[in-house]
Amino acid sequence: MAPAKRIPPLVLHDGRQPVDPNIVIVVLDDGGAEWFDWSGLLEPAAGFVKHPRLSELRARGVTFTRAYACPICAPSRARLWSGSYGFDLGLAGNPATFDDYAFCGGGASIANWQNPPPITARLLPRLLRIGRDGSDELPPAEQSYASASFGKSHLHSDEGRETWPIDHGLLRYVGCQPNAGKLPQAQTQKGHFQFAEVTHSAGGAPSVKVWGAPGVWPNGGPYVAYDTSVAPDAGWDAYTVYRNAVQWMNTRTKPFLALVNFNPPHSPFEVPPFDAPDDVGHGASGGRFAVISRETRARMLELDGGGKGPGWVPPFPVPDVYVDERRAIYRANLEAIDTLIGTMWDRLDPVLRARTVFLVIGDNGTVSNVVDAPYDAGRAKRTPYEMGARVPCVAWGPPDIVGAPGRTSDHLVHIVDLLPTVLEITRCDPELWNPEGSRVIRGRSIAGILRDAATRPGRDHVYNELFLPLNGTRDGPVPIDPSRWIRTYTDGKHKIIERPTSTEMYRIDSSARPESGLPGYLERPEDDLFPIVGTAGNEDLTQRFLALQAELHALVES
Repeated sequence: MAPAKRIPPLVLHDGRQPVDPNIVIVVLDDGGAEWFDWSGLLEPAAGFVKHPRLSELRARGVTFTRAYACPICAPSRARLWSGSYGFDLGLAGNPATFDDYAFCGGGASIANWQNPPPITARLLPRLLRIGRDGSDELPPAEQSYASASFGKSHLHSDEGRETWPIDHGLLRYVGCQPNAGKLPQAQTQKGHFQFAEVTHSAGGAPSVKVWGAPGVWPNGGPYVAYDTSVAPDAGWDAYTVYRNAVQWMNTRTKPFLALVNFNPPHSPFEVPPFDAPDDVGHGASGGRFAVISRETRARMLELDGGGKGPGWVPPFPVPDVYVDERRAIYRANLEAIDTLIGTMWDRLDPVLRARTVFLVIGDNGTVSNVVDAPYDAGRAKRTPYEMGARVPCVAWGPPDIVGAPGRTSDHLVHIVDLLPTVLEITRCDPELWNPEGSRVIRGRSIAGILRDAATRPGRDHVYNELFLPLNGTRDGPVPIDPSRWIRTYTDGKHKIIERPTSTEMYRIDSSARPESGLPGYLERPEDDLFPIVGTAGNEDLTQRFLALQAELHALVES
């Protein structure tokens, strides 16, 4: 263990000492970049999603138009927590019930919570403590930062392992381990209005509450009433995340790190609530606030012939006749999450808000069954193509951390960059959390880009990977089976995809046919450049391919 010490306080140019900032990381679930009108991408046929609050808030900071996560949920969250890639820590895909240790070990079932399995890695909350204090053994009262996570975790197995977030450094955890709709198989009614929520604080025992009461709409379900007069303890999972986060943040007496993980619009595609109680946080009215616009509400009431409302979901499996309903519900949920982010900002105490940095990023691209033209549903989430990993990313905060607000940046950013960014913003000493570079940190801090628009980009490539099958993890660093490993590598202009039995190459700064006017986000089979690599007249392209391939192999073999 590194010797305990504190970092000398920084001094601003005018002689003042900065106050330790609060950090809020908001993770959007299944919201691809193409639904946002500031992405620079083509508008889907159904139109851009309404996001007035994020549009307002991004005027306070920096919008990244070339941001990436991973093509599926858990690997993105693992990279955020670890700053490392899947082959570094053994995370091969989404954790499943059979994974005893899942990502980085740790976590125990409620029945055995006193004896958690060994922890094999230090992740973001623990690193923040190490970086500030030089020790991860300090009692909570002596730690520099409070830390909590709300909502979807998805870094450990679906059932059991309730102590995982606390074992890995959090002081507070309120949320669901997998997607909110996962309940024991015996319970058939499940979704964003009925879900199991774990509550756990450091030093205590975890507890589980199942929200919601089953009900049926006249034309089918499943449905759980949001109206508290119908089901007194009913809730919507995204609202409970918002409410728990606001209450926790506003009662902190020291700097904090809050991870806010909204599950909608991830399936099941259920109509969101039309409004919600406005009874927590600074300036709360005690009444209710609109969650979606009047126009969107009217569209929800028209679904499937009318008579529907919050909690309605199209029949599953969904026939093609419901594709418009599915897209409309997906868009309504993205709009609702935009509202919750903005309202969370409004309800944060102004004194705390003035020293809070918000980092908002998606966890993967759009799920295939809500993809709209001109995009290809076969190249969305769960695929190695651009649409599987291009995500919205916005950051804002106090002027000494986020300068020249209202900027748009085309620098390459990956979700793996958030860990070193947070550690730099909070002035962690690298020699305490990564002595002599002993940890494998793949992320590149974007703190300099946030401060100054003239800062050079921190990375010149983005690496991504998929493991087949998609589910299942391994404990700790393990040899990767090349027969199930898909790797992608891009320099922002060209991208190569290496499959076990084939290779592809695309231009992603524009279409392979520039005259078409289509962005490179639309990789199409006919735009694959690999067949002409090595042929006469394509020497420059061949050299670019060989360079990218060499960089990819050097990375994964390092």
